[in-house]
This record gives sequence, structure tokens and C-alpha cells, in this order.
Amino acid sequence: MPNLVHTLFFTLQLTRIVSGFSWNAQKALHPHQAAYDGQTDEIDTAAPPRYRFKSDDIYSVALQELESLESQPLCHRIAARLLVNNCHLLHGQDETVELANTGRLTRDFIDSYAAGLAICDLERGSFVIPRECAKFREPALTKIEVGKTPHLHVSTVEIDKCLEGLAQSDSSWNTWISYRHKAVRFCEVAKSDNDKDSTIHLHKKITEIMERFSEKVEVQVEEQLRRVDHLMQRTAEAADSLLPHAESLKTQLDGLGRVLNEQLIAVSRQSSLEVQSGLQGATQLHNIINVLLESIRENQVQIAIEHSNALQTVRKDTLEGVETMIATIATAASSSVRLQTQLVRPNVRTE
Repeated sequence: MPNLVHTLFFTLQLTRIVSGFSWNAQKALHPHQAAYDGQTDEIDTAAPPRYRFKSDDIYSVALQELESLESQPLCHRIAARLLVNNCHLLHGQDETVELANTGRLTRDFIDSYAAGLAICDLERGSFVIPRECAKFREPALTKIEVGKTPHLHVSTVEIDKCLEGLAQSDSSWNTWISYRHKAVRFCEVAKSDNDKDSTIHLHKKITEIMERFSEKVEVQVEEQLRRVDHLMQRTAEAADSLLPHAESLKTQLDGLGRVLNEQLIAVSRQSSLEVQSGLQGATQLHNIINVLLESIRENQVQIAIEHSNALQTVRKDTLEGVETMIATIATAASSSVRLQTQLVRPNVRTE
């Protein structure tokens, strides 16, 4: 009887969560808290829910959905397996602990693994996964071991952050909403009372499904681990084989660096010497040009002086020649006059 009351109590809680869940409430408020704020304090006084997971049809739907995940990729099966296992373990806790913590833990398990299932789909569709959801992706889920006590690998705050990231995209958010409804059904089925005759077949069915899940998941995880180990071994071998080549390459590069350094220094020195030599040559050329210009100026002055002196000498000589010529002409004229005079006188005497 206590088990039956206990089961009905948590059925009321979960179905209240489902009936209170809506798109607008989730989008308008905090993604994780919007549908639950205030409900933890109202567990004992909760009104009868409008929708209850008591119908065999609902259980059948949940089982069909759970079985359908067997054909899904490893990511989906791991998330569903962890959710069902933890929900089942939650129901088996000490009653005092369960009354205090199960509501919040159930909510976190459902929201967390619903996010994991949604991200499995989104990754297959090449959607951008928010960085806050890294712990909900397949690599992180694969590392989680199935324990004998309920354990969630993320905190409530981390769940909130991931759901806030998913809420940025309508497609991502709708995918999470869909998987959350399924997760609620999975968890409710997993928490059903084992002692009730009406649910014995149900639990046998769940056990069969989960055994298949476990076998397939463990096989695939082991295969993945073997592949990873093989890859790591090959990587290590490749790294070991590359190490001598890397050392040799490093030595060659160091030698090449030294040679280039020496050549650059030599070229730099040679260039410096050539530049200095060029500067000295330019200075000498400048001095030579200055000497030539000075010599030309001096020669020009000397030529001008000599030219002036030559002109004066020519002028003087010319004047002296003219004077001599004039004197000679005057002397000749005087002699001619005297001769003429002498010639005229005898003629006069003869007459």
C-alpha cells in the first residue's frame, strides 16, 4: 500500500509538470525553470492533474517510442538508457530521501537527457550546437557509466545554460520540446510500481528493451573504445617514428639558420664596406671637380690678362709702325721737294 501511494504521489507530480508545460511559458521565461518555478513547494498540496500516465495505451506508446530508439544511432540509445536507468533508480531510493529530492532530480534528469536526445538529432541535421551544451553531446554521454545510484553528470545551472542556448533557435527548441514529452513518458514508465500485477508485463518489457539497449550500447562503446585505442596506438607509433626525423629536421634547420645568419652578416659587412668606399669615392670626385673648377677659373683669368696684354702690345706696335711710316713718308716727301727744287734751278740758269 505505501508503494502504491508513493507511486501515485509522484505520478501526480510528473503529470502536473506535463500539463503545466507550454511553448509560451518556456520561451517567455527561463528555459529550464519556467515550467517548474514554485512547483517543488507545492508537491504536498498539488491539485489533481488533468492528465495522468495510468492508461495502458500511454504505456504502450512509451514502450513503442522506447523500442523505436533501438534503431536510432548510438547517441540516442545512450541518452535513453541513462534516463530510464536513473528514473528507475530514483524510485528505489529511501522514501525520506525520495520525498525531499526526487522532484528536482526527476526534472533535471528529464530535461538533461531530453537535451541529449535533441542534440543527437540536431547534430545529424548539421545544426549549430550551443557551446553550453558540450556536456550533453555523444562524446560526453559515452563516458557516463550506468551506476547503481541516481547520478547526473551536469548541474541544474549547466542544464539551464544549455536550454537557454537551444531556445535561441525555434528548430532546436521544438526538437527539445518533442523529446522532453517522450522523456517524461520514459521516466514515468521506468518508475511504475513493480509489485502491481497490472504492471508486471510492462516491467518485463522494459527490462527486455533495456537489456537490448545495454548490450548494443556496450558493444558499440567497446568497439569505439577499441578503435580509439587502436588509433591512439597508431598515432603514438607514428609520433615515435617521426621523432628522429623531427630531431634531424630541427638540427638541419638550426644549421641552415646559422649559415643564413653568417651569410647575412657577411653580405651586410660587404655592403657596408662598399657603401663606405662609394662615399669616399664620391668625396674624392667632389674634391677633384672643385680643383678642376678652380683651375679653369684661374686659367680663364690668366688668358684674359694675357689677351689684354697682347692687345696692348699689338696696339703699341701698330702705333709705332704707323708713326715710323708717317715719318718715312714725310722724309721722302721732303727729299722729293728738295730734289725737285734742285732740278728746277739749273733750268732757270740755262735760260
